Amino acid sequence: MDGAEDTGIGWGTKRGEKIVGSEKQRHHRVQLHYLKISSYMKLCVAAGVSLGLLVGVLKFFIAILNLTSPVQIGSIVAAGFLAGLFTLIATPIMFGFSAVLFSLVSYYPTMLFLRKKNGFLLEGVFDAVDAAEQEEAGKST
Repeated sequence: MDGAEDTGIGWGTKRGEKIVGSEKQRHHRVQLHYLKISSYMKLCVAAGVSLGLLVGVLKFFIAILNLTSPVQIGSIVAAGFLAGLFTLIATPIMFGFSAVLFSLVSYYPTMLFLRKKNGFLLEGVFDAVDAAEQEEAGKST
């Protein structure tokens, strides 16, 4: 295939490339030394909500299979499909709030770790955004 390898990221892509839409994007490596607390919180919350969604979907299917398992939220008691629906909605929210607390507690130890280890290497598709572009985007919305 013309030097193309199957890397698991798309058919006909060379190592380090990813097809997004109709464009090929190149993977870049970035050495991370420091991260603002707001960015760290965004990463933690995104991971927490994603994990919460996964757990919520699993709990939803378990609640559907076990129609007699009750869920109590305050004075409301539900079972079956309604219980699964409650857990599907509530679990990502609870995991997101837990991730906010986790990020506040773990930020300084993580930055200390980055300083001691001289950062760590990240690999992915990154877009460089200048401060001027960010201000323009903020004013237009």
